[in-house]
Amino acid sequence: MFGLFLYIGRETKAMLNNGGPRHKRTGLEKMMNLEVMWCVVILAIMCIVGATGHSLWLVSFTDPTVPFAIHLKDPTQPDVNMSPVYEAFLSFLTFIIILQVMIPLSLYVTIELTKLMQIYHIQNDTELYDEETNKGIECRAMNIPEDLGQVQSVHPYFSF
Repeated sequence: MFGLFLYIGRETKAMLNNGGPRHKRTGLEKMMNLEVMWCVVILAIMCIVGATGHSLWLVSFTDPTVPFAIHLKDPTQPDVNMSPVYEAFLSFLTFIIILQVMIPLSLYVTIELTKLMQIYHIQNDTELYDEETNKGIECRAMNIPEDLGQVQSVHPYFSF
């Protein structure tokens, strides 16, 4: 028996089916990412509405003696007239800076610290200690507490 193998590149069936490593995400992480994305969308909508309203409000003033406090231009240069579109862009960036606190980035840190505390308590639980092997439980992944919370039932396949 003889065989001949040729490398024909990445277009082979085996290479096309190889999607690379899969990243395991728990249900909590998926839900958290979706909620944060909705917060970003709501933030963008609020900034667009605020910038549009600011621009329309500035256009409503035809008097050039309007105080500089309502404009986003430099008061040391009163002769420079910025376009309403440019002022709307500047106010959009200002609204992003002001309203960015509604994106809960500390939520990720809190979730990770909670997982660390849960893993610490799991590893130091005396009821999970095996005296025969003189070993306790080891958590090698951060998503162990979430996976344990998803176990619904344990079926005995072997009876001793």
